Amino acid sequence: MSYTVNSEHLLSLKVSPARTKGALQDYSRGDVVNIPVKEYLKLPKTNQTMLKGYKGDLTELGKHRNSLNTGVTVTELGKDNYYGFEVDGDHLYCLGDMTVTHNSTLVNEMAQAFIVEQEHKPVILSLEARKGVLTRQYLSLTLGKRLGEFKTPEEMREYIQQHQKEVDKFLTNEDGENTFEVIDDRARLISVDDTFKMIERAIISLGCSVVIIDVLTDLMDSLTIEEQAMFNGRIKAMIATHNICIIGIMHTRKLEGRDAEGNQRIEPTRHDVYGSKTTIGSATTLLLIWRDLQANEYEERNTTYSKLDKNRDHSSTGPSGQWVYDRDKHKMMNKYKKSTF
Repeated sequence: MSYTVNSEHLLSLKVSPARTKGALQDYSRGDVVNIPVKEYLKLPKTNQTMLKGYKGDLTELGKHRNSLNTGVTVTELGKDNYYGFEVDGDHLYCLGDMTVTHNSTLVNEMAQAFIVEQEHKPVILSLEARKGVLTRQYLSLTLGKRLGEFKTPEEMREYIQQHQKEVDKFLTNEDGENTFEVIDDRARLISVDDTFKMIERAIISLGCSVVIIDVLTDLMDSLTIEEQAMFNGRIKAMIATHNICIIGIMHTRKLEGRDAEGNQRIEPTRHDVYGSKTTIGSATTLLLIWRDLQANEYEERNTTYSKLDKNRDHSSTGPSGQWVYDRDKHKMMNKYKKSTF
């Protein structure tokens, strides 16, 4: 069954062979790999053939157990007008033949909070979404309305115009300067030297004091263990030199095993984070966040849990909050205080 997406769309695929190599050498059979279409096209043919689509079992819809693998063919259609949609929940949905596909959003509440407070100007290194998409997502949070739900671009523009004062206040400060910056040039972000040059320019020339790397895992994926250690060293040096805060968003591996109650483990540990141990070791703070995407109740599926796993500045660690998504307000709300993120 065919469907059309843009180059940023994440393909949700499963590793098929028992033995993998090249870019997939760290994966095992049955692991789910979420990869942008344009990055999939860059993979060698040998790696592409290792990744298969998978069909969810009707009796276990949403749990993806006893699924069937299917072949995947990606055909480039060129540039044209394109209008997509966004899926709630775990962003996985099924085609008519039950093949599982993926639609992702970023965790934007934190960045949006920095922007609204206007005390610390953030720069977001976005390896997953372009600046236009991020801006729309931030505005959705600010206005409390999912802009992607409008049926036509004209309806969305009309709504934005009706709230132009709020939009302008969010996008620019009293001096007419941008309240945030976005670096989304994936071609340049491949180079470590170029990446640090762009970060330094944002700090020195654009006045940014918070750097959010989303996702740090992707940025360091192609580096050797030694190169990752050097990368982390440069980050620490930049923090010391410019007195800034750098926040790295990282992925975790597929969680294996059971918890103390015998249920499938959903709470990650620092050992589940992708990448070199030096990245976790050099971090001042490590915050783990997760959701139970397979929970039966809607609220539980949409509750995000957090745990402060490492805290060099203040020592105290442990559970640090629960937030539930309020669809009507398009906000993450403190589950017990019912206040916003």
